[in-house]
Amino acid sequence: MKIELILSIIGVVTGSLALAIDFFNYKFYLPKLIIKPLRNSYIIKSEDIPNLTFKTTKIAVVSVKISNSSAHPITIDEVYVEEASKNKHYNDLKFQIPRVLTDEVNRIETYISPEKIAIIPLRIEPFDTQYVSFRFPFFNNTNPSFKLVLVTPRKNYSVKVKLLEYHELILSSRHKHQEE
Repeated sequence: MKIELILSIIGVVTGSLALAIDFFNYKFYLPKLIIKPLRNSYIIKSEDIPNLTFKTTKIAVVSVKISNSSAHPITIDEVYVEEASKNKHYNDLKFQIPRVLTDEVNRIETYISPEKIAIIPLRIEPFDTQYVSFRFPFFNNTNPSFKLVLVTPRKNYSVKVKLLEYHELILSSRHKHQEE
């Protein structure tokens, strides 16, 4: 009887260790994206964009820093604004960023350049970081705060984003530089 008790204790200990090892392996291989919105994100009115080839009222440009902190590559298959799933990122949305006159005396023009445009599907290698911008050509949200949703094969990620209008962002950044 004593040998059976010792063998059963050894079985419980090894089974528990195997379960713990499997659990930590599972946690290690889970996809982990860290998404941080960047300051050069904004809403731009269509009338401010020269030579726009389609009809819309506003375009949203959301620049983000995406870090893959898992041991496997992750592919982002789709990006959209949560309130309106039709409002998706378009790979081919390229336009000229308008310049804004910030100093009328010296005739200084300023513009805010977004990060490079993301090409969906976007593959991010293990332990890699990418700076990209997502562009939404038919952005009709009246609320400048919304959730940006990134869809991967394993999990959906969302991040809260608050956008300023393009001219407001330029003027606010100009005032910050003058205060410093």
